[in-house]
Amino acid sequence: MQVGVAYGPFYVYNYNTTLRLSVNEMNFYSLYFNNQTTSYLEGGSLNVSGSNAGSGHGHYDDALQITQSAKLYHTGGTINQGSVTVKKDLDGLQTTPAYITIDNGFYQQTGGVTLNRGYTRVKNGGVAELGVSNGFKTDIMELIDGGKVLIKADNALVKYNEENSLGLDFSGVGNELRLYANQYITTLSSAVDNSSIDIYVNGFNLEVDYLAMSSTSKINLIVEEGYDWVNGSVHFTQVTADLVSEFIDKVIVDGEEIEKSYISIVSDGSNGSFVNLTAVPEPAEWAAIIGFIALGFVVYHRRK
Repeated sequence: MQVGVAYGPFYVYNYNTTLRLSVNEMNFYSLYFNNQTTSYLEGGSLNVSGSNAGSGHGHYDDALQITQSAKLYHTGGTINQGSVTVKKDLDGLQTTPAYITIDNGFYQQTGGVTLNRGYTRVKNGGVAELGVSNGFKTDIMELIDGGKVLIKADNALVKYNEENSLGLDFSGVGNELRLYANQYITTLSSAVDNSSIDIYVNGFNLEVDYLAMSSTSKINLIVEEGYDWVNGSVHFTQVTADLVSEFIDKVIVDGEEIEKSYISIVSDGSNGSFVNLTAVPEPAEWAAIIGFIALGFVVYHRRK
């Protein structure tokens, strides 16, 4: 389907529908991909402004929504996200950034994405796979109740507005940030108690300036099988070692949780800190340790 200029909301919602969009320029209030559909966006400029809501009661309308196991493959071109005007209960009309929401859906980027003053939500098992350096521009990325972001090119996630910071916020549990390339984040935050995020560092450089988290929220650092832990790769540039230690819950390498005695959170010599491991037993070493313990147990019982 080749589209020129269009207006109004656009829905792709029939089960198992496959749609391929080759876009010159397309203007919509909202774009929805639902109900296990599969869509491809190839080239051009897609402008989604979000719907102007008469009474939003504080809720922002989505400019782009991928939900109910729908899949969107963005292979080229630009998505420009606009703003919406919503009516607050007491404050009257207010212009806010529209959201892009990936709610139990899948978004894969191998083209460029621009989000104008953008906010992005990934929630309920939704996945955003970002594969272009400096390609996905947003000021706030929210992971909610199992949202997942995969970084597959260096700094694929960048701030849209140079005057703002790049925030990664998480709430609930089961949230994941998986690194298959290097990534910088200004602020990692969570205001909701007992929230957690699993960060699969996989030996790539993760640089975070600030932490702004509830005292009960936690960060787990994980290395997948086939990757290595690299000391010096996890760097909190403006956070002391004591504060980082407060929020790091687990370090897991190749499926094995590292004992606290192996974890060393050290100053970077300035205002920040590194998360290092003093030793990481290899799988063969784990097997030997377990075997030694088992042998000792057998010998003990024989002596009895």
